Amino acid sequence: MQALEQGDRRAQPMIDLYGALYHVERTATERNLDATGRRTLRQAESVPLWRELERAIIDITPKVDKKAPLGKAIHYWTRQQPTLRAFLDDGRFPISNAHVERLLRVVSTFRKNSLFVGSLDAGERYANVLTVLLNCELAGVNPYVYLVDVIDKIAADWPADRVTELLPRAWLAAHQAEQQRPGQAGVVAVT
Repeated sequence: MQALEQGDRRAQPMIDLYGALYHVERTATERNLDATGRRTLRQAESVPLWRELERAIIDITPKVDKKAPLGKAIHYWTRQQPTLRAFLDDGRFPISNAHVERLLRVVSTFRKNSLFVGSLDAGERYANVLTVLLNCELAGVNPYVYLVDVIDKIAADWPADRVTELLPRAWLAAHQAEQQRPGQAGVVAVT
């Protein structure tokens, strides 16, 4: 993007291809596809776009100064290509890790704000709570609803051998299954 902003129009075809890849992802989201459906859609529509992107990059690489913004972007893409293309083969992976980077900024901010939590034990407890809350965010779970329910269950002597059922993703799956049962009145919305 920086290359295009600086007037290097050779970047436009690659940016357009990335735009097309993101359009496929929006289609998957609009259709509310599960991981298998996303993988199928990506194999049909995104893989050909990715191959076209690879060809475009291979064709332009010898013509670009490595120190120019476009050259740096191509070098990054080439070096990171296996990681960048992982979403094509696994419907569970997002096209971008930007959401994780945003969450890491939250962690960084909390780290700065938490330099003086009182003690090492308090710091460890704080880190555990923060981890649970970030996992709620990643799973699409309302942290408040989750914590109220889980704390109530723990207070009611939830069995220790079933603790994994209280993890955010497992908890969400159980609540969604509960909401789909006929005759369930008064079930609290999860998100």
